[in-house]
Amino acid sequence: MPAGGDKAAADERDHAERVALRERPHHVEQDEASISILKIGEEVEKSQVDRLSSLRYRRDSFMVAGSLEALQEAAAGDENLMPYLIAAVKADATLGEITASLKEVFGTYREPVVL
Repeated sequence: MPAGGDKAAADERDHAERVALRERPHHVEQDEASISILKIGEEVEKSQVDRLSSLRYRRDSFMVAGSLEALQEAAAGDENLMPYLIAAVKADATLGEITASLKEVFGTYREPVVL
């Protein structure tokens, strides 16, 4: 901490920094042209839907259901979920199915609103 006359100068600098931070804009506007937006074509979407349909047709539905049920039971307890996640993936469960199973146990996180 500065001593003597330096303290007044340091306090003045601190005050100036706080004012500068308060006056800084809360967001920086970007030129809309500089933001690239990924657009998925209809042919890519159709291809993904076809691949998902094919996966669901050829996989063992009972194995998927069993692995998801085991995952939920483990999630409800205090076990390591990684072996159950790996088993679900090996059974060809989709990411959406795995996520839905975990949401049934844990719910969806909602950030608390603080005013």
